[in-house]
Amino acid sequence: MSKQFSTLRAVTALLGDPVSHSVSPSVLREIFHESGICNYEHRLILVPKERADIELPRMIEALKNEGLLGVNITLPFKEMAAGICASLSDISKLSGVVNVRSEEH
Repeated sequence: MSKQFSTLRAVTALLGDPVSHSVSPSVLREIFHESGICNYEHRLILVPKERADIELPRMIEALKNEGLLGVNITLPFKEMAAGICASLSDISKLSGVVNVRSEEH
């Protein structure tokens, strides 16, 4: 039986400093491909550490307005991201950090 592929488009992003080391693009591409979504884009967005307190919330809001499915957060911004989220998972509440922020559409 052949696999059915969706015409849906999936867009995600990685925010951090640095971002070039991340394996999330290849991991997420495989997850979406296995789910039948082949039209996938993962953006790597450098948020300078010295401006993160201003830029991280602004960038998350801008990406949310673009309709992204979610955002990966790298160190050193995981704690800051937890403070930006409207709600947290039990694990994030316990640890005080966020690795992935997903959006409801």
